[in-house]
Amino acid sequence: TKPGTYTIYVKWHDAVDSFEVTVIDPDNPTAIPGVEINETNFPDPVFRQHLAKNFDKNTDGRLSDKEIADVTVLYLDELGISDLTGMQHFENLQTLSCSYNNLSQLDISENKALTHLYCSYNNLTTLDTSNNILLFALDCHNNKLTKLDFSNNPELEGVWCCDNQLTSLDVSHNTLLSDLACSNNQLASIDLSNTICKEISDWGLLLYGNKHRIKITDNTFDLSTLPTNFDVTKASDWTNATVKGNILTVEDITKEVTYKYDCGKKQTVTFTLIPQIEETLVETTTAPKTTTTTTTTTTTAMFTTTTFAPPSYSWHLNVYPYNEADTIYEIGEELDYSTICVYGYGGGEDFHADIPYISLANCGSLVTVDASEFDN
Repeated sequence: TKPGTYTIYVKWHDAVDSFEVTVIDPDNPTAIPGVEINETNFPDPVFRQHLAKNFDKNTDGRLSDKEIADVTVLYLDELGISDLTGMQHFENLQTLSCSYNNLSQLDISENKALTHLYCSYNNLTTLDTSNNILLFALDCHNNKLTKLDFSNNPELEGVWCCDNQLTSLDVSHNTLLSDLACSNNQLASIDLSNTICKEISDWGLLLYGNKHRIKITDNTFDLSTLPTNFDVTKASDWTNATVKGNILTVEDITKEVTYKYDCGKKQTVTFTLIPQIEETLVETTTAPKTTTTTTTTTTTAMFTTTTFAPPSYSWHLNVYPYNEADTIYEIGEELDYSTICVYGYGGGEDFHADIPYISLANCGSLVTVDASEFDN
């Protein structure tokens, strides 16, 4: 018999009783099977308490091998967990739901039986699913993810990754994919031809609101440098720009460029490009004669200078979160960057009450702010 904890069942007439037996490794007799529920193995106190309360059946302060093996589902939503270290012990875990927490990282590399992962509304910047080849459904919307690689997830049928910072998304390996929601990212295109996505609906296919930043020189940009094998022949109905070959020429650099893209499966989606000017500033001094060249990036059509350009008449700058008093700035007054951040492109219905954003009203001319001072 291999070392471990076993349950022994005893039947006497019509009565059945059970008890656990621990088999010790004779070559390492001091080693006790299972995992102790302590700060070393499970650093997060909330996660640790949840495991002790729900899975330590004999309340001995340890998770036996059997108790660990019995964990196939973990529901950890809205518990205030910041660290899921120790997750690697649950090799039989099939469903993990840990949305609405404070997670900045999530290691699921040892959870190879995982089929359903729900981790939305956290602070994840990376998510590696390469070891989870059985993954069937992934919901990771409202994080800070910049990249997702599904090349080793052939069983995926549903992906919900809206409201992240994805600049590309390759689903060419996911032939079973039927539900995809990747709105409000930074995609410039997507190819659905190898999937079975068929229709745009609330649950089937959501691709709206993708805005990708481009750096332009002399009002031009090379479209062949866009991510995910952008195919200019699939783009049409350009606004505020003309296209010749792969060269995009922007007409008004203070405005966004939009186009329709043929994503395959009879899906044509509107994408947006946000021009950024790449300027070279040269400063020359006389003694000694030296020339210093500095390259800066200026975001147009949004926020570009540290002070406000005086409009023709008054304007207000509303600073949220919700239920806090508006902050009113006068013409030419400098913005206090330390107290607010920008959300979206002027707010509207699609804003979260707990995230500050700027609303510009009654502007007689372009009002601009230095975007480099803001977080994200």
